[in-house]
Amino acid sequence: MSLEVYWEEHRPVVELGGVLDRESVPGIRKVLLRLVKAKGIKDLRIDLAEVERMDTSGVAMLVEVLRVLSARKGKVHLTNPSEPATRMIRLARLNGVFEQGASGPLAASGAGPQRRDSRG
Repeated sequence: MSLEVYWEEHRPVVELGGVLDRESVPGIRKVLLRLVKAKGIKDLRIDLAEVERMDTSGVAMLVEVLRVLSARKGKVHLTNPSEPATRMIRLARLNGVFEQGASGPLAASGAGPQRRDSRG
């Protein structure tokens, strides 16, 4: 698991990498929540390009950060999501919930969840 925070145009950018699972998420969650609460941040960019694996605890962490910022009329922008991150966000049917950077494929091939025709 890797986490790097830097500032770009008065907005924090968080780069996450490696494995986001129940073992690594508590530490990342703590850092992200401290960042958005202590600094009064309303806009956060999270770069997911280097995420190798992500489970539901990673998705829950992103949703929690989104809830904190949404309460202040803020936004979470997900950029460069890796295939594993994209897959989990789509499985959770959250691909239309987060703001997306220019290179984010979350809305690719339809913004909403894919549904199959039951008639065959």
